[in-house]
Amino acid sequence: MRRVLCFLMVIIISIFVANSVNAQKYDLGGDVAVKVEYMHFTDKILRTLDAEDGIFVGMEFYKELFCPNLFLGVEAGWGGTSGSLLDPEDTLFKNDTSVDYVPIEFNVKYVVPITPDFSFQLGTGISYSWMNIELKASEPGGALKVSDSNWLFGGQFFGGFTYKYQNWFAGVGAKYQITQEETFRFVAIDPRLDFDIDGSFKASAENVRAGGQIGYRF
Repeated sequence: MRRVLCFLMVIIISIFVANSVNAQKYDLGGDVAVKVEYMHFTDKILRTLDAEDGIFVGMEFYKELFCPNLFLGVEAGWGGTSGSLLDPEDTLFKNDTSVDYVPIEFNVKYVVPITPDFSFQLGTGISYSWMNIELKASEPGGALKVSDSNWLFGGQFFGGFTYKYQNWFAGVGAKYQITQEETFRFVAIDPRLDFDIDGSFKASAENVRAGGQIGYRF
């Protein structure tokens, strides 16, 4: 939670610095974009379950504030990962894991023009995200599936480069996101398998994402 508070401080400092820049009057605008990114969860539990790598698809909307090159926006999307592990003592027994992740982010970003069409951007923000972990154990005699979900508070920072052509733009970027840890509980019994799941573990949705986007400036 201490790290999340640090992100909030970065937001406040970013706004203060941007307003301190020599302001100039110009038309306010905004942008909307879609993005596709590689996603990697860094939580050790998800690494153990072989479910740390996946894909993220999202959208973003940003509106320029009343100071040069500073934008306030919302981002949301869906990320999914999956993995399979075989019991080393019984190669017929298989454990499948899948993760669904839906972050809702509120960000500020500062755009630094390098040329009239090429720019660099930095941003930070807070997030409230839904995460679902599903475990499925299977063997020749049947299968057992359990899942649990939680909402996680967190924060993120990101950066990237954007190239603009008329009102369209394309870019590449990376993002690092942290979240709080929550307990995921799994309790189920399947009489066909004589296999019980009765336990819990703590996990976070801390992740790294990198990819591209395409959008429209208005």
